[in-house]
Amino acid sequence: MSWKNLGNGSFHYRNYDLGYFTEPNSDVRIEEFTNPLTGKTNRPVDIKGGPFDVVITPRQYEWTLSGDDIWFSEAKHFKFANKLSPEEWPMASTGETLNMLYLDGFNGKVSDLENPDIDSAPSILGIHHVSPWYPFFLMGKQTGVNYWHGHGKKIADESDASPEVMAYVNNKMPEFMGSDAPWVNRTDSYLDYKNHRKPVLE
Repeated sequence: MSWKNLGNGSFHYRNYDLGYFTEPNSDVRIEEFTNPLTGKTNRPVDIKGGPFDVVITPRQYEWTLSGDDIWFSEAKHFKFANKLSPEEWPMASTGETLNMLYLDGFNGKVSDLENPDIDSAPSILGIHHVSPWYPFFLMGKQTGVNYWHGHGKKIADESDASPEVMAYVNNKMPEFMGSDAPWVNRTDSYLDYKNHRKPVLE
C-alpha cells in the first residue's frame, strides 16, 4: 500500500496485491494441485491485483474491548461483471456477475494505541471472504463458493516475512516492496487468468 495524508484525519491509499498459492502449512509456491471436488488437476494463477484506490475518512467503529485487547470488524460487499463470460469460458466462469462478501477483523492492544511513542501500532488481521469459485478450479456453474479464512499481521520490515515469500517477491518483481507504483495498468485475478490462459471446454 502507498499512503497519502489528505488532512483532517483522512487518508488515501493505493493497494497492490501480489501473491501465490501453496499447500496448507507451507510457504512454498505450487504449480498445480488435485481438486478434491472433481479429482482433476488444477493450475492456479499467481495473484496480481490493483491498483485499488481507497479513501478513509474519520468514522466511529464498534470496538470490542477485553482487558488490553481491542477488536473491530468491517464487512464489504462487491458485485461486478465477470470478465470471463460463461459462453467463452464454460469451465472457468461461474456466471455473468460476481458477488463477493468480505469480513475483515483487526486486533491490537489498547496500550499500543494510547502510547505516543508508537507511530504504527502492531495489529493482527483475520479475514473471512466468500466468493465464487476461482477460475482455475474449473468448476463452471456448479453449486458452491470459495470460503477464504486467513491471518495476517502488520510487518515492520522484510525480515518479518518468511524467506520463501520474499524469495518469490524478489524473483517475480524485485522492485515491488520499495515502489509506490510497481505497475500502472489495473488488473485482477480474473483478468490475469483471461490474459494468460485459454478456455477449457470440459
